[in-house]
Amino acid sequence: MDKSNKQLSNNFVVINFENGADTNLFEREIKKKLTEVINNPNSLDIVLDFENIHMINSRIIGDLVSAHQKLIPAGRSLQIVGVKNGSHLQQIFQTTGLDYFIPFYSEYADFLKEQKKKEHSEKNLSMTADYIVIKLKDLDNMTELEKEVTTQLAKYLNSSYQTIVLDLTEIEFINSTIIGEIIITIQKLQLLGRHLYLIGVRDKSNLGTLISVTGLLSFIKTFTNEEEFLKFNTHYSADQDDKRERIQKLITFDIEQINKRGVLILSLIGLLNRITGMNEIKEKFSKAVAEGHNQILFDLTRLTYIDSEAIGCLIKFHQTLNKNPADGIVFYNPNIIVKEVFDICRLQEVIPCYQSLDEALAHFHSH
Repeated sequence: MDKSNKQLSNNFVVINFENGADTNLFEREIKKKLTEVINNPNSLDIVLDFENIHMINSRIIGDLVSAHQKLIPAGRSLQIVGVKNGSHLQQIFQTTGLDYFIPFYSEYADFLKEQKKKEHSEKNLSMTADYIVIKLKDLDNMTELEKEVTTQLAKYLNSSYQTIVLDLTEIEFINSTIIGEIIITIQKLQLLGRHLYLIGVRDKSNLGTLISVTGLLSFIKTFTNEEEFLKFNTHYSADQDDKRERIQKLITFDIEQINKRGVLILSLIGLLNRITGMNEIKEKFSKAVAEGHNQILFDLTRLTYIDSEAIGCLIKFHQTLNKNPADGIVFYNPNIIVKEVFDICRLQEVIPCYQSLDEALAHFHSH
């Protein structure tokens, strides 16, 4: 493929890069080209060719995240090809959490195969005047399912449908990344007065149990099948408006503060992600540091979900305080979804995490 921008289809434009060997030159090149294509009136989705790229720095990562955030509201996507399996570049993507929301592929052939799957999946969408059902297939691996969920939710978030229904009949398990995408979509839809529901979730199934034990049933309405959903949708009444208000409270974020044995304990409540809670937790941390607190314990008992951007924020907090080995931040009692996000990010290699309050407090008193 030549080194100029090339339209891959009616939907995608591929951006190639000439300065991969020089990180500083590449930094300027990617910023310039991303800006040009994002502002393209043809509103194409973007594919970045990283075949000749071996290293990216924090500023480039920031540009990628920024581009993703600008494209999503417009129903567009950013994807990357040329990230070889086992490469240093792949490690960077996985360690920083970029792979949570920016799909990447080792080869063009992998990308094209994925597009064909998505085109085929269009045949599995059933539509009515006010809602759309997205029927998910049990794909080869969890990464493919993550990409499919992310793509479909982004696509219909900006549609005219009042309600999005995810059909999980053929799905046996979803991970924290998929749950995070569902939660963020619910938040965005609620701002527009719209809804997202799940069908194909049976009470005693593995999927039903997972959704139940993580507390997701508090704000995600599920149905056994589409017929059950239609009965609910037909009888939607003013009572549901009251429920919507209760749901809105559950997908917000709050912090409670106490002191115990000389340690400041901040209890995180609700959702902490790039939409909710970031400003609050930064303000609370800054105030705590200004008051002289060097040891902060985060109680995660009531934290429903956390994303990679919030985790990056917490790592910065820890680095700020950890000048002395006895100081820093510690976590305790995350739920299984939060713990999975921690494991994926290898966060516990940086910040200690305990299951009980006594163990967490003992960490500070042992230094």
